[in-house]
Order: sequence, then structure tokens, then C-alpha cells
Amino acid sequence: MSRVAKESDMYTTICNIWNHSLLHVKIAKPQDVCAICEKIRKCILDAVTEENKLEATNRLMEHILDTQRILTIFV
Repeated sequence: MSRVAKESDMYTTICNIWNHSLLHVKIAKPQDVCAICEKIRKCILDAVTEENKLEATNRLMEHILDTQRILTIFV
């Protein structure tokens, strides 16, 4: 069995145990984003001027880069 298949099986097992034991706590999906991402995304969608849209887009990019830097510390 390949490493990827083993990791997939382990993830599936963990999810099954989690779902049976901790029904009230949900495992985040890849499409789930943090509250800051949601807030900034809403600012982008609500922006009226091009300048506001660019400012919000830059804030989102900075937030994503900051998050990636933090994650590299823990991974």
C-alpha cells in the first residue's frame, strides 16, 4: 500500500471515530475559511470603488501570506 493510500485510510479512520464520538464538533473542510477571510471577502464583494476592492484584495493576500508563514512553523 502506498504512503498516500495509508494516509488516506488513516484520515478516514480518524474522521469516522471523530464523527461517532464528537458529533457536536465538525471537522473543517478545505473550502472552510476563517472568520477573517470571510470578513475580508465580504469587503471585496461589497467594495464600490476599484480602489476599495484593491485595498481589500491586498488585505486578503496579506492575511493569506501571514497564515502560510504561521503554518510553516507548525508543520
